[in-house]
Amino acid sequence: MKNLATRYSTYSKLLPQFIVGLILITLVGLVAVMNQVKAAFLSVPGTYATIQAAVNAAQNGDTIVVSPGTYLEHVVISGKLTARQT
Repeated sequence: MKNLATRYSTYSKLLPQFIVGLILITLVGLVAVMNQVKAAFLSVPGTYATIQAAVNAAQNGDTIVVSPGTYLEHVVISGKLTARQT
C-alpha cells in the first residue's frame, strides 16, 4: 500500500509539469501552422473581378492566379508580386 501511495504522490507532482509541457508544444505547433497559412492565392476572375483589385489586395507571399481570357485594364504594381496563369 505504501508503494501505491508513493507512486500517486510522484505522479501528482509530475502531472502539472506534463500539462504545461503539452500546452507549450501545442502553442509552438499552432504558431508554426499560422506562419504557413499567411500566404494566399487570389483568383481573377473569382475572388476578384479585376487583376488590379487582386493586386491591391495582395500581401507579401500571396500569389495572384489569373484565368485565361482578355483583360482590358491598366495594372499598376508597386513592390514584389508573383503572378501565374491557370
